Amino acid sequence: QVLFDPNDVIEVALGVYEYLKTEPVLIEDVPFGVTIVGDLHGQLHDLQRVFYRHAKDGKPGYECAKYLFLGSYVDKGQQSIEVVMALFCLKMLYPDNFFFLRGNHEFYNINMGEGFFWELLDRYLPETAEAVFWAVNDTFGFLSIAAIVG
Repeated sequence: QVLFDPNDVIEVALGVYEYLKTEPVLIEDVPFGVTIVGDLHGQLHDLQRVFYRHAKDGKPGYECAKYLFLGSYVDKGQQSIEVVMALFCLKMLYPDNFFFLRGNHEFYNINMGEGFFWELLDRYLPETAEAVFWAVNDTFGFLSIAAIVG
């Protein structure tokens, strides 16, 4: 687990919001050959395995492949904030390589009780955990809800 500075998490959430707010509710231009990834649920090692499998010519997978993530980034696992930070940062660094959809766990009424909020409470003081929670969930509100591949 990484104890991110809460201000950094909020800054990243606000930064990626600038990218997400310009994307349509229905993403129609997802190219063939995209890797489709579903339900990470706070499992950072699963995300790392996806990128490892798609490494090519000495480059990490996140640089040389395109990905469509189907949602459910948080809850259940113990590294939800690491998954969120990795995906948000990668979207800002490689905006054309990453497409994100909003799953059911990207709604505050779900992730408040399913683990994400509790994970934040384990790491931060309550008022800080709440600020991080709402910043991330506000950004989740701008995720697309469907995509057409090809």
